[in-house]
Amino acid sequence: MGHRVRRGLLITTAAGAAALVAFFVLLRSGGPRTKHAVARFNKRVLNPAMLRLAGRRHWYTSVLRHTGRRSGRAFATPVVAVPVDGGFVVPLPYGQKVDWLRNVRAAGRAVLTCRGTTYDVSGPEVLDAAVVMPMLEPRYQRVWRRYDIEHFLRVRAVPRTSRL
Repeated sequence: MGHRVRRGLLITTAAGAAALVAFFVLLRSGGPRTKHAVARFNKRVLNPAMLRLAGRRHWYTSVLRHTGRRSGRAFATPVVAVPVDGGFVVPLPYGQKVDWLRNVRAAGRAVLTCRGTTYDVSGPEVLDAAVVMPMLEPRYQRVWRRYDIEHFLRVRAVPRTSRL
């Protein structure tokens, strides 16, 4: 592996680890203003770094590709997507007013790349944690209860392409 690739992986991994620690501490201790500040920081600083690895076969984040509801521009957002029967669930740690969620709901569809496979996703619906938790493995339940996540996006999925 080349020096540039290793350096990029190291930077992205360090950024991801720092983001998780900051994310956990700030979301647990802060109110709505803190969550908004963390969301803004992630959107401008961490998301571009995370997109380098998101969606790859052995990485925990996925890439959600969606179209702007007003601009019509194409966007890519790193998200944590967990497979469930017939689709995926995505935690909404910043609530329901994030741009990417508004775009997906307005369009009714998006494209998700998760663990090296690309899916067409549709039928976006926001569900309460009480509905989603029984669908998840215990490890996800524990983590997302710690983050005090109240809502999740659920989408139906159809594989689009083979593994990368």
